[in-house]
Amino acid sequence: MNLNKKIDINFAICFLLIATPFIDSINGIYIFMFNRELAISPGQYIRIIIILFFIFFSIKKQKGFQLILIFLTFFLFQQAYLALRYYLNNKEFFNEALLFSKLLFMVSIIILLISNYSKLNSDKIINSLINSAIIISIIIIVTKIFNIGVPTYTYAGHKGFFIEQNAISNILVSIIPFILNKTFVYKRRSKNLLYYILLLSACFLIGTRVAIFGSLIVTVICVFSLKVDKRYEKYKMMLVGVVLAMGIIFVNIFWQIYMDTIILRYKYFLERLDLLSFIFSSRNVTLKIAADKFFSDPMFIIMGTGLTKGELVELDLFDVLFFQGLFVFIIISSILSYPVLKFRKLKNKGYCLISYLIILILLIVSGHVIYTPMSATYLGAIYALNYKFIKEYRKNYNYYRKDDNSMSFFISENKQSD
Repeated sequence: MNLNKKIDINFAICFLLIATPFIDSINGIYIFMFNRELAISPGQYIRIIIILFFIFFSIKKQKGFQLILIFLTFFLFQQAYLALRYYLNNKEFFNEALLFSKLLFMVSIIILLISNYSKLNSDKIINSLINSAIIISIIIIVTKIFNIGVPTYTYAGHKGFFIEQNAISNILVSIIPFILNKTFVYKRRSKNLLYYILLLSACFLIGTRVAIFGSLIVTVICVFSLKVDKRYEKYKMMLVGVVLAMGIIFVNIFWQIYMDTIILRYKYFLERLDLLSFIFSSRNVTLKIAADKFFSDPMFIIMGTGLTKGELVELDLFDVLFFQGLFVFIIISSILSYPVLKFRKLKNKGYCLISYLIILILLIVSGHVIYTPMSATYLGAIYALNYKFIKEYRKNYNYYRKDDNSMSFFISENKQSD
């Protein structure tokens, strides 16, 4: 039996995207509601199975499996080095393996999807990304209405049953371009506008800087950068009207609550920190400590410090460099930079490129993407969409150039029914 033919890659990734909010809600309910925390949460058990699934199917693609094998081999060498030098105990080794599995999770998703990019249905994946973000938004809004779940901070914000407020902030902000593109171009605009309102409401309820300011900044960027037919320009103005209306409602109903909680919290830290430390939540201070330790030993540069002997910065690319070393850092950076280097081939898929750039910027400046499986799932899907569009551009460009010797080609946008 050929399992590759039995299991549809589109079904696999779409199912994972839709299931992800529920997987992380299970973790949150288990920890927050029952006040229980295990070394491996229920969601991590599920993701371990998913990783094994991805690795198995990557075996069918020789190059993909080779890259995963390189990662696993390096990890074993790194752990052997750390064990011989620092005598890691079982718990320390377990923590190292758990951290590495999160990195492997992201790499496995990307490899599996780009290895099958020609089979990917971009419409289905985009719809699943949007629907998944809406599920997250509804969970946050409903739990707030019924006064269940947990606050983002001690006395401010609300994140439902989700553990990582930074992760859900990153996800919601990165999905905005997809929703706005549908609002501007496709049919059923009222439905997509409602989706945007739900997502923006969830962002304001979460209350993180990424969620609040990121959502507004990305909206402005999309309004001015997404090119649409003149007959659809009115929907941009409609969107501006919606944002202004929500702003008026927010000021009249929630402003005092924000002033007494989230704004007060921001003011407290801004008065005690310099601007750079405030923006990066003091990660810049931790970065210096981690860098000093990393560069103190040439072997750390090659093999990494590992989690046990390193310092968690919460800036993903720096964490990859410090924990896994220069070799793995170069591989990860090369993979992640590919869509950016090929941005010219995404000129008519601007919404997809904007979404990827958002999540790429966030993993650099605020973290909680690569080492957070929830965010890594969306990163993998968005990366695969950009990869697919780049490959299709190259294929179609070569075809038209051969056919009529034309040097200009623009990918046509397929109009969706929803």
